[in-house]
Amino acid sequence: MVIDLANASVVRQVQVGPHLSHPEGMAVDPRGHRAFVAIANDDEIAVIDTKRMRVERMLSVARPQGNGTTPVQVSVTADGCYLISADAGEDALALFQLAGPRHRCERTYGARSWHPWKVAGRVPTAAYPVAAAPTPNRH
Repeated sequence: MVIDLANASVVRQVQVGPHLSHPEGMAVDPRGHRAFVAIANDDEIAVIDTKRMRVERMLSVARPQGNGTTPVQVSVTADGCYLISADAGEDALALFQLAGPRHRCERTYGARSWHPWKVAGRVPTAAYPVAAAPTPNRH
């Protein structure tokens, strides 16, 4: 749902998954061009184009063994290069490389290793992670 906070009214509804797919956490990229919605029952993350107010693509956090990773919360790094998903069903965090700002991300993290919209890795956690927040790089 897109809400006009000044008027406290619904502007538009964006369907991110089928009935009973259970959308949970949401995050917006630093530039405000995309919103990401964790869809718990489908093991997916909807990527919403905030200008067109429609789903641009779906990202899967499913394992080959089948559904059950259950993404419940997402966050985006301050540089807009990574998306982190807290996957309660698999007790892990999934890290996605994002498509933009592509040149800065490729320059910072290495163009050869940059594969937008793909899971870059998973980090095991304690039982049932419900959030993941990136922190600034500290040397």
